[in-house]
Amino acid sequence: MQRTHPDVRTSFLRTNLRQIVGLTALGLAVIAVLTTLSFFHFSKKMYQVIYAQNMSSVSQLAGYFTRTFDTKIKSCFQILENAEILIEPEQELLEDGVMEKLELVVTKTEFSDMGVVDLQGNARNVNGKAANIYDVQFVQEVLAGNRYISDTAYNKEGQPYLLLAIPMHQRGEIAGILYGRYLIEDILYDVEWETEGDCYFQIVDSQGNYITRSNSADAWADGGTDLWTELERYDYHDTTTADKIAENMHQGESGTFYCTYEDDGRYVSYQPIGINQWYVFSALPEQNITEYASSMRQISLHMLVQILLCLLAGALIPLLYIGRVYYMIRDKNTTLEVHNRMFQLVLQKTKDIPFEADLPKHEVILHSPRFEGGNYTLNLADIRPSVLFAQEKLDATCYGTYQKTYADLMRAKTGEPEIVQLRMFGEMTWFKIMLLDVYRLGADTRVVGVLENYEEQKQKDMEIERRRQQAIHLSRRSQHDFLTGLFNRETFEEWVDLYLGSEPERMQAFLILDLDHFKEINDTMGHTKGDEVLRDVADALRHQFRRDDLIARLGGDEFVILLKHLDSDAVIEKLTSALGQALRKTYTQGETSLSISASIGVARAPIDGTTFAELYPKADAALYAVKRRGKDSFQIYHPE
Repeated sequence: MQRTHPDVRTSFLRTNLRQIVGLTALGLAVIAVLTTLSFFHFSKKMYQVIYAQNMSSVSQLAGYFTRTFDTKIKSCFQILENAEILIEPEQELLEDGVMEKLELVVTKTEFSDMGVVDLQGNARNVNGKAANIYDVQFVQEVLAGNRYISDTAYNKEGQPYLLLAIPMHQRGEIAGILYGRYLIEDILYDVEWETEGDCYFQIVDSQGNYITRSNSADAWADGGTDLWTELERYDYHDTTTADKIAENMHQGESGTFYCTYEDDGRYVSYQPIGINQWYVFSALPEQNITEYASSMRQISLHMLVQILLCLLAGALIPLLYIGRVYYMIRDKNTTLEVHNRMFQLVLQKTKDIPFEADLPKHEVILHSPRFEGGNYTLNLADIRPSVLFAQEKLDATCYGTYQKTYADLMRAKTGEPEIVQLRMFGEMTWFKIMLLDVYRLGADTRVVGVLENYEEQKQKDMEIERRRQQAIHLSRRSQHDFLTGLFNRETFEEWVDLYLGSEPERMQAFLILDLDHFKEINDTMGHTKGDEVLRDVADALRHQFRRDDLIARLGGDEFVILLKHLDSDAVIEKLTSALGQALRKTYTQGETSLSISASIGVARAPIDGTTFAELYPKADAALYAVKRRGKDSFQIYHPE
């Protein structure tokens, strides 16, 4: 057998070692260049994503502000229209009785002042101040039949306010003007959450004058500049210019832009409010939203430096250790794969807590800079639901959810993310637990996941729910029934008590109306057809009665009506009989036809009571007397 000379083997090894070293060095250089290029490409992509997300967020906030502001203004006009109902056709607009009714409305609403103007321009407010304002521009505009909302004006205390006015009608004709003053700070009360969040808002008119200024410490605007002067100071991210913004505003268009001033950045959206050519500018300071991006860049740069250092160190390792490294890589392959996955999670979730569960060792390792040494190891038995609950580290409402997640972990099974509240670092915090991947190599099984910090999102969810409940509350207090457009119960009850209190001697009729066979239509033809029936009934009620009469839907198929200024029971019977006839109607769907009618109970004011609470049960008793007789009729309440 031929043997190779040791020198030949040495030369061969040296030659191959030089080749290996050269190829390794070249490979390391290529990897270093590609890694560096990938880092900068990643940074650029991350900036583009953050820029797009921030622009979308600031536009959504501006849209919410605009919708809320518009709803508030509509509510103000609705209050004026409701107040108009209180003034009787035969009343003189400037008499004391009218002022007393308007003063009552002022006390129950957020208007700071209300008043009327007659056709000759004579004006009087609830404070007794009188003047002739016939030549004021808004008087002619409102007398022409238009609503009016003013630009910003200031009262004696220097508070900015808006003047809202509507034409007043008596006997079907314009008889004057009803107006109210509303402090801007009160109008904005429901939409001014800027001091509690990162975004702030400012309203300007089409000429660049500020209608409102933000109290936020991040706002750039100062008291001595208008919008155009301020915009000229900024440096813009793209082709946006101050002239282009002004042109868009004059054309009624919306827009977004990013700008800087003295190295301080803002993400800005501007949208028309739909009132007096006003615009809302919403701005999100860059410093409040770039902490995440900055930390990502720092971690990425740190990892890049570490990778380059490792590559450099690897180039200096003697080739004699290559074999040993090979076996080490083989033995630690599973661990390296898990660690590589962990590095990716750290890169993407800097505020969260990645973890890996080693099921054969019955251990779970949590990774976070807040732990000493960067990680913390627990026995899986120590994080059982019963143990955490006994230690008050698991919220009771989340026990079942966490129990399911723990079971999936022990079975090495991934699943849908679950949201639970755990005690971490000494305080209860909301987390989204995600079991992301399972690694198996022989008997070694590991589960990789992350505890995503969900506290901020949970607070947002709670805030959204709070605003939803607030919107429902406002709807109950100041808006009509969403389906029919009639008064809702609370509004009707308030106006009935208010009106009957101002007219204690006049006869009025209080009607409760239930639809006969409505449930059959709902059950047979569906709720969509049922909603159609309710809207038809509401339209019939509007057509059947006078504009001054009060009509409401209390819920379901129950309606109530207050008929004003009636002379006798005979008139009530005539009107109620005509109403019953008008509501008889047949609905057809396919081969099915069903008819509805109405059962009506009537109570009289002041004979049976002078408030909603007194009249309702008596009219209800009369209604059920009708139902006992066979429905489709009416009954006037009598004590016997």
